[in-house]
Amino acid sequence: MIKNFIYLIILSLSFSQTKVGTSAAPFLGIGMGVKSIGMGGACTSVIGGSESMYWNPASIARIKTKVFQAQSANWLVDSKLSTFSFSMPMFNNSSLGLFINYLNYGEEIVTTVDDEYGTGDLWNASDFVIGSVLSWRITDRFSLGSTLKYINSKIYNESATTLAGDIGVLYESSNKSIRFGSCISNLGPNMIMDGKDLFKKIDLDPENTGHNETILAKLKTDKWPLPIIFRIGLSGNFKINRFSKMLISTDAVLPSDDAEHLNIGVQFTIYDKIFLRTGLRNIGLDFTEEKYTFGIGSHLTIFGNFIEFNCAYQYFGVFGFVPHYEFLIYK
Repeated sequence: MIKNFIYLIILSLSFSQTKVGTSAAPFLGIGMGVKSIGMGGACTSVIGGSESMYWNPASIARIKTKVFQAQSANWLVDSKLSTFSFSMPMFNNSSLGLFINYLNYGEEIVTTVDDEYGTGDLWNASDFVIGSVLSWRITDRFSLGSTLKYINSKIYNESATTLAGDIGVLYESSNKSIRFGSCISNLGPNMIMDGKDLFKKIDLDPENTGHNETILAKLKTDKWPLPIIFRIGLSGNFKINRFSKMLISTDAVLPSDDAEHLNIGVQFTIYDKIFLRTGLRNIGLDFTEEKYTFGIGSHLTIFGNFIEFNCAYQYFGVFGFVPHYEFLIYK
């Protein structure tokens, strides 16, 4: 089975082609969770904190405590990325999760052909998604999860909204050392920009006079599909000695707006308190700025609460390194 899985990945990479720029809301492809980013985004089969619901909604069914997560990053070109997530176990082997992702592109001065130095107004742009997750532990080895999310993209006075869903499954071996996960994300209707700036006064016959020269019309914008992402992941936990252990994970990623590729991640755990992570992204893509990731984390107990801190650096080629920081509270 594993051999056929590897052959399938190699075959898909051989015939891959780029489809960059063919979808709306590309921010949905930004990874959530600093520990996941430190491992190169190869986390479809990894059980982490509440942020793991981004990679696979089935994962939080395996978390036995309440988890709160907050993340901040200085994203590309002076934009700011913030994420928040929360998960908790419920009754009948089910778990509930909530998350928010917000990407703020900042503000700039509005310029026109007549006012090249600015009109005095400011414009901004942002992307936003809020979602809820329900996950079930069907058996002691198999979990199922689903996500419903609201997506909004805004630029100046125009915006686009839609609803989308994710579906994920997770299977782990009897000794919990090997896990297999799969998830398909962002299933939903197309997005289309709308707003007051699309209304324009036009002259249907500028060559002649004697008619209404200020007819109100509305510019038509195209509909764009969401970036559907299909992930298949395999991970394994290995004990090195009584002081340390290692987690190795790999994901095959098949996005609708890019070529198929692989992500690989490794995490070393020392004394169950220090975490060293590294990853390699976009294996199989010829033209990409994303490659290496690495991170570190640790945890401590304060007033009976389990607190974890993580940081990661993501290499973006010409953009340099992008830092990510997060903290998690386990109750």
